[in-house]
Amino acid sequence: MELLAAQIAAATGLGARPAPAGVPHGHLLVHQMAGATTWSVVGSGEDGRDASLRYRLRAGEVLYVPDGWSRAAEPTPVARWTAVVLHPDGPEGPERPATD
Repeated sequence: MELLAAQIAAATGLGARPAPAGVPHGHLLVHQMAGATTWSVVGSGEDGRDASLRYRLRAGEVLYVPDGWSRAAEPTPVARWTAVVLHPDGPEGPERPATD
């Protein structure tokens, strides 16, 4: 997980850190490590309209979840994933607490 966060930070210039437990703040990248998970993502688009996405993420794929959007996972029994929070403050940016 730390390696994924470091690679993303280097590639984007953004700060990246492993997502804390609960509901992290910030833009989120979910990397499906094994199995498959169906993700439901809901939020407001750039035009202010409600938008939703339902996507089956398979091993090796990455899903982007915008800041402020809600998400729910329906994993298969062998599913494993990791999540990284992106933030504009660079690699040493401030940590924001997770909310449950």
